[in-house]
Amino acid sequence: MKGDGSSRQLTIAKPGYKGRGKAAGGGDKKAARKYDDRKYIERGKFYVLDIDEDMLYDVKEINEGKVGRPFKYSDEAFVAAKIFRAVARVPYRQLKGVFETLVGGGVPSHSVIFERINAIAEKDGEGGTLYLGNGGNTWVEFFAGDSTGLKSTNRGNWMDQKWGGRKGFVKLHVIVDAKTKRIYAIKITTDKEGDMPNLKELLRQALSNAKPAAPSADKQAEPEPKAKVGLDAAYDSKESYRLFDEHGVEGLVPVRRNFSGNANGSTARKEAGFRQLGGFDKIDRDAQQKFAKMTDEQKTANQGAWMQESGYNQRQSVEGSFSTFKRIFGESVMSRNWQNVVNEVMTKAAIYNKMIDMAQERGYLHGTAPAGSGERAEEGYG
Repeated sequence: MKGDGSSRQLTIAKPGYKGRGKAAGGGDKKAARKYDDRKYIERGKFYVLDIDEDMLYDVKEINEGKVGRPFKYSDEAFVAAKIFRAVARVPYRQLKGVFETLVGGGVPSHSVIFERINAIAEKDGEGGTLYLGNGGNTWVEFFAGDSTGLKSTNRGNWMDQKWGGRKGFVKLHVIVDAKTKRIYAIKITTDKEGDMPNLKELLRQALSNAKPAAPSADKQAEPEPKAKVGLDAAYDSKESYRLFDEHGVEGLVPVRRNFSGNANGSTARKEAGFRQLGGFDKIDRDAQQKFAKMTDEQKTANQGAWMQESGYNQRQSVEGSFSTFKRIFGESVMSRNWQNVVNEVMTKAAIYNKMIDMAQERGYLHGTAPAGSGERAEEGYG
């Protein structure tokens, strides 16, 4: 009944999900596991939302000063609908059916659902991006950044191959915590925009939404270390090193192997080039002469050693974030209007972060589950 304080459950069915297959070679599946399944089980709990009916009809605040017919359902009701649409990828007419299941008759039309969902602000009360930060209280030692593409349609590539032309795609730029893969900075652009123009905004978001580096054990003995930011070679420019210095972080970016050895306006990039490709910590005449005689094979070997020693290879964790994001939400967007596309991807990022937080709060990330709490300890035999 309306307003009786009872709650109902909204279950999000994932279409076409088959789960993980058997271990390769048909071996012992338990022996083949290399990670704790609990974090994936906790993620599944997110697909069942407890909807309190008082929450559905709490419209007093949003109706204050409203001109015209008052709202019947709260913004929270449409946030739940927005989450359902993002994960289950249902059209708006089917979403109306979900509303009917929850509240019975008198539900809004699919066009009203569309308008209310896309009118929900993507900012929190303090003006920060929706659910990307948690008050700047989390210590992050290594930020990993990159970009990926989301298809603007789910039709496939046959029409492009048959008739030529291209539909274009939505470009998702992120910076994540390399340890937890949680998103701390995000920017959505068209495919015509490169990576470098967005680095300044991504660094600003990441360092606002998390604390860089980690507190040293003895602050009297040594200063807190700088956070590291790992990016691919697309960010190899003197502007990147200027931004790293401005934000007080240590940038790890592979210098291109055709690096000339000249500063060209950036001493920091020159030092990075000699360190990565030549293995020199100090630039002097002897180092410059040796560097000029190095072959491409030597430079490649030196850069590989630098990647191992500096921890740069942790940057690969952002690729895992993209893989997880696309397996949960698909590789395409449903919206057509650009602002709605941005809102949709931001909502998916917020859901992605919430899933990670749920697993982290229970200690199920990186094998930190409490003793006896693993899947084998809890599950029965059907």
